[in-house]
Amino acid sequence: MPATHSITVSQAVADLAARFQDAGIESARLDARVLVGHIVGYDANRLLNIPDQVLSDADNTRLEQLSIRRIAREPVSRIIGLREFWGLEFSLSPETLDPRPDTETLVQAVLDRRSRFSAREGLRILDLGTGTGCLLLALLSEIETATGLGVDISSGAIDCARKNAADLGLDDRAAF
Repeated sequence: MPATHSITVSQAVADLAARFQDAGIESARLDARVLVGHIVGYDANRLLNIPDQVLSDADNTRLEQLSIRRIAREPVSRIIGLREFWGLEFSLSPETLDPRPDTETLVQAVLDRRSRFSAREGLRILDLGTGTGCLLLALLSEIETATGLGVDISSGAIDCARKNAADLGLDDRAAF
């Protein structure tokens, strides 16, 4: 995918998906859509609305850089610095782990036991090793009367969790 010629969004996705497939990446097409979407500022699903949009040379160059990282097996979430968890988008940092989909079972387990504490006012949630803050913030997004405290040994992780709380509009109920 040379950065010296015009290429449309749909061509970029197809070319990148082929390169990823050749490199043995199982989620080649999805990864290509996510990376192209990241470059043009659309989520992977909205790319369908702009298949003929031409990428700039700067976009092509940046896409090439990102594709090299993916072919080297760097996770897409680390490349774009974002990860979805519990239907919410979380920023990542080098000091945090990626929120894992299987960790969503912890959020669900708390919510399944909600009747034990839902009548209580002032419910406080403690999240030890908060990282991105995904567990605490997912719970706060579901339990509107709760507040929480996220603790982490890493100041970089705390900064990331604070950013996520602010981005999600939960910073008034979450302390880190």
